[in-house]
Amino acid sequence: SLFLGDNDITPLLSVALAREIRYNKTLKLLDLSSNSISDQGASALSAVLIANSTLESLDIASNGISQHGVACLAAGLKHNSSLKSLELSFNGFGDSGVVFLADAVQRNSSLQYLGLGFNGILESGASALSQACLMSKCLTKIELSYNAIGDCGAEILSGMLERNPALKVLGLVCNGITDKGAKSLARALESNSNLKVIGLACNEITDDGAASLAEMLNHNDSLQGLYLEENDIGEVGSALLAKAHRTTTVCTPMN
Repeated sequence: SLFLGDNDITPLLSVALAREIRYNKTLKLLDLSSNSISDQGASALSAVLIANSTLESLDIASNGISQHGVACLAAGLKHNSSLKSLELSFNGFGDSGVVFLADAVQRNSSLQYLGLGFNGILESGASALSQACLMSKCLTKIELSYNAIGDCGAEILSGMLERNPALKVLGLVCNGITDKGAKSLARALESNSNLKVIGLACNEITDDGAASLAEMLNHNDSLQGLYLEENDIGEVGSALLAKAHRTTTVCTPMN
């Protein structure tokens, strides 16, 4: 493992580092988070993904990577069969960057976790990721928290969840989701048997949406965690959720 987060690593330094580890056969984890590798560094790391067969985890969150850098990474990801975790939060590349990643995920045979928080992702990005989830047999966790997919994005993801993909963890914290989106997700999860955890904290869900989620819990035996803190759920919604869940951990503003 190599931890180099928050070390003022510039694009040129990241290129030099990538050159050194390109054919390394022992490195499994590389943390370059909170540096400034930018698109130039991302392009160099793409070459690493193509040539390296042992790296399993890459964290390049908060590095000023735009859609162009993500496109390079996606190209490398298509040819990689060892990477299991890719953290890209806090880069701000938006839907256009997500489209490149979604295409790569469909062709990749190893990636299990994709971190995309704080990237300005809207419903178009949610749509691209939904298609990727349906095609991927290995992607089991997506972190989409602190974006802006809204109810439209939640409805798109619901359509994906209804088809029961391999996805087990879905983070949707702080995405502007209201009761409308919560109801769509609840309907989808009634028939989903793979998802274990869904994070919906810091949205705009009220007792109305909570009632639908509570009803879902009466039909879903596989969900283990439903996180609803910092919503507008009052005593009525909290009581319905408390009454409904048996084996599911439910966190609401009231508990």
